[in-house]
Amino acid sequence: MEGTIESNELLAEYDEQDDHYQRRRVVAKVTKVFPTTQLPLDSQLHLIAIENGEYSRQRLLYVPDMENSNVSSRLSIPGYRIGKWQALEKPHAYKTSRGDPRLAPGAKSTFSQFRMGIEIERTGLGLYLKLFQALHISVAISFLACLVRPTDLDPRFGLGVGALFASVANSYVVNSLVPETGDFSLADVVNGLGILTIMVTLVESTISLYLYDRCGEKVLSAKLDHMSFGILVVGFVVVNAALVVAALL
Repeated sequence: MEGTIESNELLAEYDEQDDHYQRRRVVAKVTKVFPTTQLPLDSQLHLIAIENGEYSRQRLLYVPDMENSNVSSRLSIPGYRIGKWQALEKPHAYKTSRGDPRLAPGAKSTFSQFRMGIEIERTGLGLYLKLFQALHISVAISFLACLVRPTDLDPRFGLGVGALFASVANSYVVNSLVPETGDFSLADVVNGLGILTIMVTLVESTISLYLYDRCGEKVLSAKLDHMSFGILVVGFVVVNAALVVAALL
């Protein structure tokens, strides 16, 4: 189901009283739509479904052989770890007559479907760190602007502007690796959080410069810088850690 059979080779066959035995080696290309909301810390369920469209469930019923079914230890998916698996039989109904004039319009046909689900999980935080190390460094650089005197315009605003361009470039690279969907993935949230944080540091620098230069409130400007530095650093670290923990649970 949801794929094409590329080869179907009969390896063994015999009849014994009422039993008929066949063993086949089937190579198929299966299409599976994976949810992207937790990328790049996602876990997925790879589903292999087998159905015979010629015989209804009343004539053909699949029975999973749990004792002899397994997942090969040689199975390897780059970036993922093979988790648990489960096999079962499920009735699969089609609410259509398929244009058969012998059937009433809207007639329902039910077929037996064998399903085997295999869980795959990310092996760790390696991919996450690779994708966002440049973003996190850019955000950390933008925090340094809070430690620069407001009237030193070049370093004060240059740090934030440079960090902003770097974060946008990182976002572009990450988005090129994520499938185009209308859903917001974890990668989109992390990128958006980083860009927003850098924008906040630029706004804070503007307010601090106004207090320092226009209002003459040098002490208030310094307090704002120190308070903003602490709040932004702690807030950014806590929110990112919470996102990672939520994705892994």
